[in-house]
Parts: sequence; structure tokens; C-alpha cells
Amino acid sequence: MDFKKHTDDQSVESRLSDRDFAPKRLHVDRLKPRSEERPPKAVPAREDIEARLAVIWADVLGVGGVGADNNFLDLGGDSLLALKLISRVREAFRVELGMRTIFEKLTLAAQAAAIRKLMS
Repeated sequence: MDFKKHTDDQSVESRLSDRDFAPKRLHVDRLKPRSEERPPKAVPAREDIEARLAVIWADVLGVGGVGADNNFLDLGGDSLLALKLISRVREAFRVELGMRTIFEKLTLAAQAAAIRKLMS
């Protein structure tokens, strides 16, 4: 079968436009670091595990003043930083905090509770 007999190059080209190949538009807001948007007052850590985890979060996320009610994603966390956090938690607490747990328990207090449960 001869392909050229069954297609018309001009008809294919006329159906395509530059719009079909243009990159999707980026939202500029998504490029702004989330750490600039964190709440002004952080609730201080309530116990040792929270305090130690807050230091790890601050280092991994590159922010200061991390509190118990702060949200990992709101402070700029993503999947790559979550992997780094998992590694640091493993070193500090000798427990395996999974990726799923990081994204199900987004606040520092909730992650500290998960670590506490794994340690018992």
C-alpha cells in the first residue's frame, strides 16, 4: 500500500497550528518560594521530638522559625526535599518515616507523632 496515495501533506499541515506546539503557560506565582509566605508566628515545639524535627525541617527547607503547626508544603517542601527529610529522620531517630507519611501528615506536629509511634 502506498501511503502517499492515502494522505495529503497539505491537509495535515493545515490542521496543525503553532498553538499545538506552544509550551503551556507557567503561573509566575508558582515560581515564588513558598517560604516567604509562611505564617508570621510559629507555634513553638511542644516536646523533644518536635524540637529535634523542627531543626531538621529548618535545615532541609532552608527556613527559620519552624513551629509545630507549620505545613511541609507551605514552607516549600516537595518530593525531593521529602526524600532528604526521610534520610535525616532516619539518621536522627533511627526510624523509617515513609514518603506517604510525609504527605499524609503535613504538619511538623503530625510527623513528630508518627515518629513517636514508630519509636515505641
